Amino acid sequence: MNKIILLSCFFMCLNLFSCNKATEGGIIKSETKVETSKTESIAKTIEYDEFLKLYKQENVVIIDVRTSGEYNQGHIDKAVHIDVSSSSFKTKINELDKSKTYILYCRTQNRSSAALNYMKENGFKTIYNLKNAIATLTENNFQLVK
Repeated sequence: MNKIILLSCFFMCLNLFSCNKATEGGIIKSETKVETSKTESIAKTIEYDEFLKLYKQENVVIIDVRTSGEYNQGHIDKAVHIDVSSSSFKTKINELDKSKTYILYCRTQNRSSAALNYMKENGFKTIYNLKNAIATLTENNFQLVK
């Protein structure tokens, strides 16, 4: 009986000390925290109404992270095209001015979410992700250009 109690305590302690690790697909991943300067960054998903307000501001850069084919089918006017799946994505992103405000978009916000996380981890201060971008823009009759 004492052995069972001892083993139970051992496994409970082991579990407590390994709580900061998560497994995904059998691979252990450690949590990482990104240190930022004194100014906190803004990185969030926004709805269409907030997008419209930001879109009209001068210091805002729109980035379309879809493929070239998707971009050529229709994109937001003046959007910069940086394909998140291209080998040059990180280089192009790191050439941008980190003090500007960025709005990212793709078709369903999966790729733009990945791009947002990369930008946040690399010191960009103000990044927004348009929720369900292409569907939201189409539903609201927002004019896309080809």
